[in-house]
This record gives sequence, C-alpha cells and structure tokens, in this order.
Amino acid sequence: MNAPVALILICLIVIALGCAAWAAEQALDSDTMQDLSAWRPMPEWLPNPSASAVATHTTEGTRFGVPEPGRGMKWVRSVKGASLSDTPWLVVRYRASGIRAVNDYFAWLDAGGGPGVNTLLLDQLAVDGQWHTIATDVSALVTADTFNAMAVQVQAEAG
Repeated sequence: MNAPVALILICLIVIALGCAAWAAEQALDSDTMQDLSAWRPMPEWLPNPSASAVATHTTEGTRFGVPEPGRGMKWVRSVKGASLSDTPWLVVRYRASGIRAVNDYFAWLDAGGGPGVNTLLLDQLAVDGQWHTIATDVSALVTADTFNAMAVQVQAEAG
C-alpha cells in the first residue's frame, strides 16, 4: 500500500491589484516565483521536518511535496522590495492533495522587523486535488509598506 503523499502544486503566486503587468514588472510573476533555486527548504523551522521533501517545476507550476505521512516542510524565498501599498493582494492558484489541515501557515510574509504574517493557513485550503484560487488582502494584516521574504508550507496527512 502506498503512503499518502502531500502535494501542493502552485501555478501562480502574485502580489497584485489584479494587475499581472505590475507583477511582471516587479519580478513577482508566476514564472519568477517558479525559479526553484530561489526556494530554500527550512527544516529547522519545523518539529517534524521531512527528509525527502521536494520542490519541482512542472508544466503546470511549482510542486511542493512531502512523501512521508505526518511530516512537513517549509520553503522560503526572498522577494525584497515588494510594495504592499501598490499591491495589497496575495493571489495564489493551487491544487492540493494529502495535506494535513492544521492551523499554521500555508503562505507567510516577512514584512521586516517582526515575526512575519501568516497570510493563508493550511486549514483554509481546499484539499480535493482540484484547482482553486485564493486571494488575501495582505495590507489588512500588516502595517509595513514592503516585505522581504515569502514562505510556503506543506504538511502531510498522518498515515
């Protein structure tokens, strides 16, 4: 019997006012966000890190996966200089399966000078293997005008 695999396939992460042109101009479009060399795994951020977590590029987007039940991984990347006053929305198009719905972040932003902001939670995701788009007004969550880093997390269901 195969163990469940937790996967989140992201085809779009954009900070925008609904304007893809701004995202491309600011290098936060989906092509740039899929640059795997920019995403760093952060096992030290978790009490249950996966030793086999992977981030891969597919024709549909970037896939973040954790193959071990009950394990997880967080990935972080720099996005210095993104202005929240110009682009207050975080828009994510994703497909998720095998995710453990916990009250911890799926998407996190480092606005500088503090602990960061959980912008989307894992238990807010539809975990049905279908494509969904979710948007969050980040400007309502932070007081800073810019942010420096973004992270995503995958937690696999227990076996």
